[in-house]
Amino acid sequence: MLCARNSVWKGSGSGRDRPREEKQMSKKDNGAAVILAYLNAKNRPYSAQDVFCNLQKQHGFGKTALVKALELLVLEGKIKEKTYGKQKIYFADQTQFKDVSDADLKAMDCRISELNEELQTLNQSCRQLDAELKELNSSLTTEEMISEMGRLKEECSSSRERLKKIKSASNHVTPEEKGKVVKEHNIYVKEWRKRKQLASDMIDTILQGYPKSKKEFLDRVVWPSTRAAGGWMQVHVAGQSRLALNQSCRRLDADPRRPAAVETPKVPGANVSRADR
Repeated sequence: MLCARNSVWKGSGSGRDRPREEKQMSKKDNGAAVILAYLNAKNRPYSAQDVFCNLQKQHGFGKTALVKALELLVLEGKIKEKTYGKQKIYFADQTQFKDVSDADLKAMDCRISELNEELQTLNQSCRQLDAELKELNSSLTTEEMISEMGRLKEECSSSRERLKKIKSASNHVTPEEKGKVVKEHNIYVKEWRKRKQLASDMIDTILQGYPKSKKEFLDRVVWPSTRAAGGWMQVHVAGQSRLALNQSCRRLDADPRRPAAVETPKVPGANVSRADR
């Protein structure tokens, strides 16, 4: 009774395993059939990697299963295999194809030439159409052109109104007044350059005995907003250079951290009168 049960159990177990084996065999045969059909249709040599790249996305083959299928087809004589160094090349069996005559080969060559010429013509047409498409995409549409024209008309109208007001104004600057302003500007610029050079010379003289860097000296002499604007020399243009340097020298003399051996040099013109202040 026990033997009979064991035999039934074994038989039932083999029955459960049989559909899985049949499914694997059918999948394997199906993969080999797909590979065989692909090689026969292309009729050109491929490596296993080439076949895998061309069929993996569409059929989902694994690399190992595909190599086994190729070896199986070679053993069955359905495809041919050649070895070049470490690489194997697989291609369809040429005996299954009919012999092609020279006339047929010439006809095929002519057809290939015609197709190549047609392909070149189509490619050129595609390039021209692409260029036209880019030009159309970069240009304005009809609605955008209408809107742009309205904006330009408004701008022209406002410019005409402004020009009309300028022409109708009575306080125009005469050439004599313009020349006078330019002359005064040149004088002020010349004076500014002189004072700038004087201020630079005085600062260089002070820095010879100053224990800190030039940046720290300017931080104490000039307020940050003036230097941040890129024109710390504006202090000197306003006629305050000598007063500022005089005050700086006094602060340095009163600073307890200042070394005793360092003496503050006398700045020419540092004594500013009450009128200059």
